[in-house]
Amino acid sequence: MQKVKVLFFAEAVTLAHVARPFVLASALDSSRYDVSFAAARSYDSFLGDSSLDRHSIDSLSPKEFLSSLRSGKWLYTPEVLNSYVQQDMRLFEEIQPDIVVGDMRYSLGISAPRCGVPYVSLCNAYWSPYALNGKVDVPCYDFVGKLGLPLSRLIWKCTKPLLLNRILKDFNSVREKYGLSRLPSFAEAFTFGDRTFYTDIPTIVPTSPLPPHHCYGGAVSWAPEMELPEWWDAWREPTKPLIYFTPGSSGDIPQLPELLAALSNLPVQVVFAAGGRARESFPQDSAALRIMDLAPGTLLSQCADVVISNGGSPTSYQSLGQGTPVIGICSNLDQFLAMGHVEKRGAGVMFRSDRFRIEDVCERVVEFIEGTRHSFIARQVAREMKQFNIHKIFERLLAELKGFSDNVSVEHAPSRLKEF
Repeated sequence: MQKVKVLFFAEAVTLAHVARPFVLASALDSSRYDVSFAAARSYDSFLGDSSLDRHSIDSLSPKEFLSSLRSGKWLYTPEVLNSYVQQDMRLFEEIQPDIVVGDMRYSLGISAPRCGVPYVSLCNAYWSPYALNGKVDVPCYDFVGKLGLPLSRLIWKCTKPLLLNRILKDFNSVREKYGLSRLPSFAEAFTFGDRTFYTDIPTIVPTSPLPPHHCYGGAVSWAPEMELPEWWDAWREPTKPLIYFTPGSSGDIPQLPELLAALSNLPVQVVFAAGGRARESFPQDSAALRIMDLAPGTLLSQCADVVISNGGSPTSYQSLGQGTPVIGICSNLDQFLAMGHVEKRGAGVMFRSDRFRIEDVCERVVEFIEGTRHSFIARQVAREMKQFNIHKIFERLLAELKGFSDNVSVEHAPSRLKEF
């Protein structure tokens, strides 16, 4: 039987957008699939060795991307998109994939239909035009500190539709350049695919009824391939609660050293994953604190009583998958959207990274440890997550799409448009 050629693209602006497609690509049966993986090399050190056919592509640097999240500037201009599209199509020509899969590779909404390659878009359901979202607070842009929160919220409310329309206009201008029709909304452009695969569960991020080409797959579980450290058994005191704290690759927490010091003064033990941050800026290791660069997040979430993160969906799901409630200290829009749904479900609590008080976070930690409804709901969510076998669902989707021989784009599909 001829293998199905699947080409994965990852936009390496944060670790999450590389880890999700990497996990799915690595799990495919090599006897049935010929898998290639294309990404910039920004996060190679996190992924370890792999037998995947790797291809290096250009993308925005993590530094550029995180800077844009703070300033509110959208970097995927028509010029950038066009260069991405050209690069995508050169790789299509080289590999001749049967199916292409992309995470945050915005250009694939142009290059894939232009070349007639069936395209699976990996994304979170809270970006969907079908998402049942509530109001989202203004992210922690630089101007919030200068203008204050009330005025910034007013400006955000007024300018958000203009910004999304501008992004959509730029995206559609490149689509039209390649002979494709315009898409009607930012949400449809951002999640466009012949299949749209949500790395969520519906009890956390609900939607209105979905069209056939949209589906939930469940959360992608990724952590560095490592065991608990050698010092663990001697350091860990089982009678003390454990806090696992990781700001991830995109966490922006100004009071991070002070918060770590305050947590260490509680009757707990804390493991902090620095993720490349300068070690000298943090407190010294002690009986209450251990700092690692990388940590086995799934194992630590299982051991922990509370997880503190940047509120993004990967760490939130990693924590909830082990039945552990999460405190999210959020800065960018994606984190606000993700953690907003976790908080609404009752499995965690959200703070603004530019406004939180250290004593409030410590108070929440103590509440979670003492046992609250958040812990009960987190365990309930863990059971709900186990109902989704993401790898089986994903392989079934690929099998269905391989039979999608007409290569007809779904860009015309009707939807109930609703922006976040």
